[in-house]
Amino acid sequence: MNKETRDEVRGALGHLDRFFANPLVSNIAKQAVWDILTALRGPDIDTYGSYKSETTAVIRRTAFPTGKRSISNFADVAGAGTKLARSVASHFGNHISRAADALRALGRKL
Repeated sequence: MNKETRDEVRGALGHLDRFFANPLVSNIAKQAVWDILTALRGPDIDTYGSYKSETTAVIRRTAFPTGKRSISNFADVAGAGTKLARSVASHFGNHISRAADALRALGRKL
């Protein structure tokens, strides 16, 4: 990673750090952002089959509608539609459900 890229990554993380540290931002808002961030990537185990790739793709496309094309393997998952698959009762499924709730509260359609 070159210096310019490191600076860009530090800047992005700095924005998030300031957001989470800001006492004027409600804990509800902080939790909603955290819920979305934690659902951007599923678990590394293959227990969930296509559910993982299909749900994370929908969350990513919904959370970042204009940035989705700039990241390889970010949103173009075979079989992933525009609707969120029914939640699986699991730790991962809870992350997806909470992220979906947060995005819907912003008026985003899943």
